[in-house]
Amino acid sequence: MNVTFAQVGGLRTRILAEGSEGPAVLLVHGGGLSADVFAPNIRGLGADFRVAAADLPGCGFTEPGDYTRQSAARLCRDHLFAVADSLGFEEFSIVGSSFGAQVAVLARLARPERVRSLVLTASASAFYPPARVYASVREALHHCGPSTPGRHQEAEAERQLRQLAPAAGPQLAEILLPYTTARALPGHAAATAAMLTALQDPPRAEPWHVRDKLGRVGVPTLVVWGGQDPRVPLADAREAISALPAGRLEVFEDSGHLPFLEEPARFNRLVADFLRHRPPVPAPRSVPAPRSVPALRSTPQKGTTMRTDRRTTVLLASLGLVGLSATAGCAGTTASAQSSDTVTIGVVVSTTGASAPFGIQQEQALKLAEKDINGSGRLGALKLKFVFTDDHSQVSQASALYDQLINAQHVAAIIGPTSSTSAQTTSPVAQAQHVPVLLVSASAVKGITDVGDQIWRDSLTDAQLIPQAVAAAKKAYHVKRAVLLYADDDATTQSSAKTFETALRAQGIEVAAKLSFASTDKDFAAQLTQAKQAKADALFVAAVPQGGIGLLQQARQLGITLPVVGSNGFNSPAFLSGAGAAADNTLVASAWDVHSTNPLSTAFVTEYHKAYGKDPDQFSAQAYAGATILAQAVADGGGDRAGILAGLKKVKDLPTVLGAFNFTSGRDGSYKAVPLLIKNDTYTPLN
Repeated sequence: MNVTFAQVGGLRTRILAEGSEGPAVLLVHGGGLSADVFAPNIRGLGADFRVAAADLPGCGFTEPGDYTRQSAARLCRDHLFAVADSLGFEEFSIVGSSFGAQVAVLARLARPERVRSLVLTASASAFYPPARVYASVREALHHCGPSTPGRHQEAEAERQLRQLAPAAGPQLAEILLPYTTARALPGHAAATAAMLTALQDPPRAEPWHVRDKLGRVGVPTLVVWGGQDPRVPLADAREAISALPAGRLEVFEDSGHLPFLEEPARFNRLVADFLRHRPPVPAPRSVPAPRSVPALRSTPQKGTTMRTDRRTTVLLASLGLVGLSATAGCAGTTASAQSSDTVTIGVVVSTTGASAPFGIQQEQALKLAEKDINGSGRLGALKLKFVFTDDHSQVSQASALYDQLINAQHVAAIIGPTSSTSAQTTSPVAQAQHVPVLLVSASAVKGITDVGDQIWRDSLTDAQLIPQAVAAAKKAYHVKRAVLLYADDDATTQSSAKTFETALRAQGIEVAAKLSFASTDKDFAAQLTQAKQAKADALFVAAVPQGGIGLLQQARQLGITLPVVGSNGFNSPAFLSGAGAAADNTLVASAWDVHSTNPLSTAFVTEYHKAYGKDPDQFSAQAYAGATILAQAVADGGGDRAGILAGLKKVKDLPTVLGAFNFTSGRDGSYKAVPLLIKNDTYTPLN
């Protein structure tokens, strides 16, 4: 890593840098800290990017700016551009932590042609209302005050860093000496106090708050938050995060306020992948329509009109969704209102991308359900109209589609999205606008239905499925010692891994090793070698098909013949066909079994097979049941948003393909899971 001092914007500035090729990335630390907190990230990202982090004015080893006359946020924003100019960075992405996230957003708003994308971590300054920001800054001023001179200076600095980053390992020791040294510099304490005081002074600070400007950011934005953040709880920021038109949220459940320092390898991998594969920047002009558009287009029925006003067009263009405008409205509806005899339901599924093995099945089942419900006459004169969209397995696209369906199509309710990762971001959007949502596959325990009373699901959670799978495996295979492997880049698989670990310990099974990988990895040799050395009785794997297939195939190639217990992602024909013989002897707990003798289920299997030439899977069944549940809600409460919500609350012992269906008090599905064993490319009930 290169360390330089340069005159930047009239201030002697320390800059840490790494990398000579690739896109430029600037890292911006929080108030009272220094660029040293990014040391593991500068090194890790420097292999593929030109990375730099400068101490902000008055922080670390950079001279203080004059915080008595202007906003601290504006001064730091201008200093950031001066740093970029000194490094020759014409265009760049910004990673901003805490107060640094506010600086990053201000930089994007001021010079949009220069800022390509944003990564924002744990920031009250960016996502809290002003009063909460001031309270957070006061707390920071208290915790990040000057160290007491003397021999305990380093120990006190370590204590303060530990409060922010409780999960940090050896990397904390690496930054401790420069951090302590900077705090011992003459004038450092006064400079820190001046900066933090300016941040809580309304006349100087309020014009530069960004929470109400997030909708104008307009570039791909990755938000990373620590699940154990002691200073800035995620729950209080979710609504503001949902305002980002191209935003994506990733939660590091075990980290605190500095997830990039606490889990640097995971953070570096996540950010590098985001920066390499970021979607196009939305712009206020006509753009090609997403691939889901054909499912939305139809010919207007007699007596209906379709129109697009300028305000709607600009909104859709800013989201990159001009192709989903009112001119592509659904039959029997207008862009701004439903016809009196049609109840329009938005559907957000993943028919392309990593979650396509699930989303395709869901869309097929929902098309059958739409036909069956409307043909049954159960809603009298009312008809359901499903508006199908594809989020391409991308959180940002799911969020944009939610905005379009709610604000332009004015749907009465929404089914989906497919993945828990997307649902954790889209659910707050629907909750804030009082739109009922029924999720038919999201299984993550946290951050789904606990968002609020508008969010429901008929899919079973990890907490319902995984303990049954673990108990069945213990009984069938006499498991006493286990290895847990999981994909750490997806909210669903992270949740599954935590639930697996809890269930294993509850069953008295020792977890000999806990190993992570990315869903996009191709080589699992390192993890599998450790798994083999652990001498376990079974492997427990939390993964989507994309990662799970390669993992199992390589495990068998290495001679690992242990039984495998999979998460909900293994309940897919795509997993069966992809893994082949490597999937044999894999046990999963499923929400549904194709061999069920439930008359509604057997009729559904017959119809689905006739329509598509294959059997449905669990995700098909949950989607079909979801349509049944919404139809009953319409029958009981009415076809508008308030009526559907009221109807959902009345659902009790409803006959579905899943069996008699009920919701729990927390709005999760309640019915019995089925342990299944994979043998010869077939799911068979274990018992």
